[in-house]
Amino acid sequence: MKKLIQLLICFLCTFSTYASHFSGGEIRYEFNGTNYDVYLTVYKVCESTAGAPLPNSVTINVQSVNNATSFTQALTFIGFDTIDINCPSSTNFCHNPTTGTLPGYIQAKFKSTITLPSQASDWHISWQNCCRISGILNGASGQSFYIDTWLDNTAAINSNARMTTAPSYYISANDTAVIPLQTIDPDGDSIAYKIIEPLSAVGTSITYAPLPYSLTNPLGPGGICKIDAATHTLMLKSPTQGMFDVAFVVEEYRHGVKVGSYIRDITFAVVPSTPKLSYPKQSTTNPTFVYTCPGQSSNSIVLNFTDPTSTDSVYLDVVTPALTGWTFNKVISNGSPSASATITWSTPSVLNPATLPYFYVTVKARDNACPSSKAEYSVLVRTRQCNADTVWPGDANGDFTVNIYDPLAIAIAAGQTGPTRTGATISWTPQYCANWATTLVTNNTNMKHADCNGDGTVNNSDLTAVTANYSLSHPKGGRSKTTGINDLYFDMTGINMTPGAHVSIPIKLGSSTQSINNIYAIATQVQLDGLPLTAAPTITNNNSWLDNSSSAVNFNYGVNNTTVDWVLGRTNQQNVSGQGTIGTLNFTVPTSLTIGAHYQLSFVNTVLIDKDGVERYDINQVEATGTLQQSNGVAGVVAKINAVSIVPNPSGNTAHVNMSLKADADVNVTVSDVTGKVVWSVDGNYAKGEHSIALPAGNLAGGMYVVRLSTGEGNTSVMKWIKQ
Repeated sequence: MKKLIQLLICFLCTFSTYASHFSGGEIRYEFNGTNYDVYLTVYKVCESTAGAPLPNSVTINVQSVNNATSFTQALTFIGFDTIDINCPSSTNFCHNPTTGTLPGYIQAKFKSTITLPSQASDWHISWQNCCRISGILNGASGQSFYIDTWLDNTAAINSNARMTTAPSYYISANDTAVIPLQTIDPDGDSIAYKIIEPLSAVGTSITYAPLPYSLTNPLGPGGICKIDAATHTLMLKSPTQGMFDVAFVVEEYRHGVKVGSYIRDITFAVVPSTPKLSYPKQSTTNPTFVYTCPGQSSNSIVLNFTDPTSTDSVYLDVVTPALTGWTFNKVISNGSPSASATITWSTPSVLNPATLPYFYVTVKARDNACPSSKAEYSVLVRTRQCNADTVWPGDANGDFTVNIYDPLAIAIAAGQTGPTRTGATISWTPQYCANWATTLVTNNTNMKHADCNGDGTVNNSDLTAVTANYSLSHPKGGRSKTTGINDLYFDMTGINMTPGAHVSIPIKLGSSTQSINNIYAIATQVQLDGLPLTAAPTITNNNSWLDNSSSAVNFNYGVNNTTVDWVLGRTNQQNVSGQGTIGTLNFTVPTSLTIGAHYQLSFVNTVLIDKDGVERYDINQVEATGTLQQSNGVAGVVAKINAVSIVPNPSGNTAHVNMSLKADADVNVTVSDVTGKVVWSVDGNYAKGEHSIALPAGNLAGGMYVVRLSTGEGNTSVMKWIKQ
């Protein structure tokens, strides 16, 4: 150990000779209910000699090119953390600038609240400073430093995802360090990562050192720099000792649309070969989020961590938020190679979920190695209104809204019995009922809420109240769900999407290489874009691997003609494992649609639970996209129709359908809008030859229309018409 410390001292002290500046940072925002709280974290080397001082405040720039808006705002210093390698008998410059022998790092934190004056799709909140730390081998040494975060607030509010683990400052030469990047999005958005070139200004990348350094090879020959999105880990390896700079962007997607992003820029040292860095890891049973409500007294989070190196001890530090009127209690059990932490609290009755929609509890985990491996993990605590003594029929889980998640509660509570409700109805009114002896594990809601019809037994008949009161709410909380690594997808194999076709599309969960364990029920919403159906689609199941035969809860609710909410749940209180088809999506493609028109099938807000209602897995909601095809054996222009066209197309206030008939024919021409509604039609008998039929261009608003020309024998041609 003594020899190792000497090697580190000799190696790392070489960096103290530079007038070091900033070694990384990130800037992110959170919506606070009214405005945006902006957080800037700057990483800086502690120095024994003169260097860039730690600022008391910083100024950020807020800009939208589309809205021609730009302004600056000062951020206030709110605190800092120091990072060291935790080697015995060593002192770093952060602890003692005079006697320190090892460099340490400071994470300086700044905050302010900004108001965006308008909606825009290109808000950039940025910070720029000169200069970066010197001595970076792959470039950037002494160059300017730029980071930003991006927001599109035209459609919805957003908060950046939160990556709790601090950057890795040290890795061992020739060792592949697997660094946790636990990322939680409070809005339930899907997370993606992308390695980028560090920036020196907006739109300007740093100049890499001469080859072999580049974006695809930032650590040189034999190096590795990549992010595994499935495991949320950053993998770094370099055989070359020295300082390196790496940057990546964290992107957020909502229903397949990018809604935000931010950059993390880090500088780390590759030190002489040391014991392998093995970061303490979370147990797979640790929750990523929990709920609380005003006055709830029994809040508890249990977190477990294990170090991959069996001889290492694990030490935990729990960081709870500073909230007025809240008291958090922590019990920590450190050990080798595992440790645990239990966090409990009582939520004040004055909590208002509208002004405090969520908060984080963070655990810092480290081992006793030298250098020490350190990681941070967070639990998102979402707030919502508490359950009342009265039952609202259909609100089976007591979250004050009747929606897709209530059939899940019925599935969990199936077979439970308790006191009946006197004068019970399924009308949307509060009805008193004595508490049952059991509660839902998910949120400690009394099981009486799942008895939606009040007959004293939870079963499928309670779904009637859910259907009757669907989408109704009283003072409510709410929920969202993030996506992850287990695929939920539409199997389009052999599906012929043609106008007029009735299609049955298998819905599959998992794959032949991805079995999903210990599942009890699923809830999801299916949306069909580009397919203006005349009736809502349905989802059926036929004794799939997920359900348990005819007694399963299979719930459909047509939100509108292109959206259906679906719940499939077991009723025997037994989890199941498997993969493959769990249901079938059924609908008829409108006959009025144009060949070549685009469509998209999507899953939204999917949740998988076990028999206790605990959300077990994140879901990768895979979309299906395509274009409508011509049916086999039917030509676009058939039988008596020799040729047909719209002239001009696109058109102004004048347009004609020109057609050539092989023989005399009765012809019908219809014009439909994008919803499938017929807005104009004409019938006539036409002789063999050329004809021109005027379209009502002057009477229609600009947009896309579908023109359908049919003969009496049922021969049809469908065309897309653009009216400008």
